[in-house]
Order: sequence, then C-alpha cells, then structure tokens
Amino acid sequence: MKLVVPSLRATLFPLYVFEAVRPTHVQTALRQVFETWGLPERLRIDNGQPWGSANDLPRDLALWLIGLGIDVIWNRPYRPQDNGRVERSHGVTKNWIEPHTCRDLVQLQQRLNRAVYLQRTAYPYHQGLSRTQYFPSLQHGGQPYQQASEPQQWQLARVDALLAQGVWVRHTDSDGKISIYGRNYSVGRRYSRQAVLLRFDPETRHWQADDTQGHCLRSMANRELSSDSIVALQVTRHKPRKPSKTTGKT
Repeated sequence: MKLVVPSLRATLFPLYVFEAVRPTHVQTALRQVFETWGLPERLRIDNGQPWGSANDLPRDLALWLIGLGIDVIWNRPYRPQDNGRVERSHGVTKNWIEPHTCRDLVQLQQRLNRAVYLQRTAYPYHQGLSRTQYFPSLQHGGQPYQQASEPQQWQLARVDALLAQGVWVRHTDSDGKISIYGRNYSVGRRYSRQAVLLRFDPETRHWQADDTQGHCLRSMANRELSSDSIVALQVTRHKPRKPSKTTGKT
C-alpha cells in the first residue's frame, strides 16, 4: 500500500491495504516529507483508517496534524470525486509502474520513485513545462519543519479550537455511559438509552453531554487529550484483540 503526498513523495508499506498500516508508521513517513518540503497549509484526507471516520471525532493522526497548524480537510464519505485528481493519479501511477510485474517491494519502490520523479520533473504539464517548472514555488516548500523542533511548533490550543467547533451524537447504554475515544464516560444512569450531543469546552477542557434540546446533562474532564498522548498517537484506547480459537492447536 502507498502513501502519496501529491507530486512530492511516495512511500510504500509492506501491507496490502492502507487500513493495516500503523498510524505511527504513517506519522514517520509524513515527518520525512515535512522535513524535505515543509509543512503544508492544508491536507485533504479520507474518512478511513488512520485519518478519521465519517461524522465522528478526528482520529489521533488527524489531531497531531491539526496541532502542527495544518488545516485538515475530510472528503465526504463515498465521494471520490472530492479528490478526483489524486484518485486519477493513483490509477495512472499504477499503469506506469506495473506493480504486478515487480519481483519484490524494493523494485516496486524504485519504480514508484522514478514515476513520481517523471510526473513531477519531466512529464509536460502545461505549455511544454513540467509541474516543477510551472509551479516553481513548490521547490521552496511550506513552513519550515524539523522533527527536533516539533515540540516548539506543535500547539494543543489548535486541537482544542477545532474540537470546540464540533457536535457528535452519542447514545448512552443501559448504565448511562457513552464512549469517547474508546473510554467510557458516565452521563448518569437516569439518562440511560438516550441520544446525547457531545461537545468539547476549550476553556475547561471538559467534554459536555447535552440533551437534544441543548441542556447540559453533565460536564466530564477529558482523560485522553494531552499534548503527549496526541503526539504519541495514543488518544484512542483500542480494545484488546480476542485470541484466535485455533491458538495453541496444531
């Protein structure tokens, strides 16, 4: 599976589907891109792993990008035309490199590197000029970035401001609890099996559960949104996988 930052860099992962790639590996690849080209103003992403899910809270990787000052834009679910040029580019790149004929991942990465170089530097884009020639500002990159200085660039307030704009629907269970980033929060047993509106208060850094009329039912101190947990991509608590039924059998 490949991560493509349009016309700038392509990194292969030895996995068949992107959803199987660990977010920390994607973060490492992005840091390498940012060190070479600088931080972009915005990044358009889809709603699958590891970026986010439709109409729900931003995932860990997106929160990290937001803290860097990058405007994250989610495509509408099931609307590939929102990112039509990139989708088309994937198909063209696949035709150029013919991955089914590569003997291993090393050769596939070599072909991909060459295809990216040709597409950016050699192939005519407009009026006989390549993309590099037609868009010379790309050579200067975005805002300077070095991983060593990331702690000085990254700001938790940016994450808080983004979350403060959202409202997410949750349904309480029989005990009046809801799940936020994989952790249970109690709204109150008397509010069991109800729809509640989840908000984030940037001043108190509390989650607020409202009823559908907008009345506050409970304010709850968040337990996951620290700078350290976001940068380490440890916001979401994942349920342990159940052992396979075949474990231990020959």
